[in-house]
Amino acid sequence: MSGKLTPTKHWDNFLQYYERCCTLMEININSEHGRDTSEPLHVDDPLMHYITIYDVVERRFAGFSNALQQVWFGSENPKRWQIDTRFDGIHDRLTEQDWLFVFLIHRLTGSGASFAHDHGFRNSIIADMILNGDHKEEMCRYVLGEMEGGRAVFTSIGNQIPPFPKPEGPYARGSEFYIAEYVIDLVEDLHAKLIEWNQSKSIREVVDWIHDWHRQRGLKRFHFVMTAFVMDIAEYLPHYIDRYSRVNYGKNAIEALELLFNGEGFKTKMDFLDAAMDYIVNNLTSPMSDDDAERGMGKPYSLEDVACDYVRYVGCYVPEGYDHLDPWQVTHNSLVDDYPKHWRWEKHVERKGVVHNH
Repeated sequence: MSGKLTPTKHWDNFLQYYERCCTLMEININSEHGRDTSEPLHVDDPLMHYITIYDVVERRFAGFSNALQQVWFGSENPKRWQIDTRFDGIHDRLTEQDWLFVFLIHRLTGSGASFAHDHGFRNSIIADMILNGDHKEEMCRYVLGEMEGGRAVFTSIGNQIPPFPKPEGPYARGSEFYIAEYVIDLVEDLHAKLIEWNQSKSIREVVDWIHDWHRQRGLKRFHFVMTAFVMDIAEYLPHYIDRYSRVNYGKNAIEALELLFNGEGFKTKMDFLDAAMDYIVNNLTSPMSDDDAERGMGKPYSLEDVACDYVRYVGCYVPEGYDHLDPWQVTHNSLVDDYPKHWRWEKHVERKGVVHNH
């Protein structure tokens, strides 16, 4: 890959942000009850202290992975304050195909993401789904029954819902049609393909295969959702997908990489993005990952997520549900102070008054 990569002023700021994230993540994971934001500032940054989306450098600990982590680990959940013993023994009855179904339903319905107090669990159906079904077919029937009964199963804020096909037959909504007619076939076909490959594939290769599967059936690609789905497979079934392989980049991640680096001489934009991510993963590892320490590099799928959050951070993004905080509590202490603030921060400051020193 030819081209010259030059870090910008945002790089030092990103390093500072990352170090603070590491501190907050370790406090959060090692706490019996979760990080207490009513305590004095854990890091020298009010926004990061009070807004809890800025406290993670590993994808597995991010809020939008909470529900999966809870059902996968049960009483062994590394987030001790989210332990749920109801899920002990689940692995004795769920097959790999069943788990692929769980991962996919989690991402199709928005990952429980909200960025607010219920981040990671908003409208999530997968806990009840697993407790009410011994295999993917039963879980599918349960989900469809709940949807038909009017239950909210989609995250309303914080994540992207896929463009489902128009409903056909007895289905009132495209989401019901897709889940009923396509999801089980997809996970069965994908599982068979993973076994057929008989080697660890890259995240991109598997996402591309799923895109082809959709195109052959006249469906849209669901790029965002399927990328997250494949990253879950890499996280929980790494014998099929390389956790350290290159990833696809979301809109915020691309914006972050373009903030962090200037590039010259790259043949394509993807070449630049890959070089930028290579630079990051070769410089940043998670303090809570033995795998990172052994390899001497971070995981691209985790650091892509960190890059997404960095764009929110540098713009002082304040999610819904934090109206009780004063303006200084939702203001960052950043080395870069000329990046435009997010409109919600501006509205919050306007409602609450002038920012004052803390």
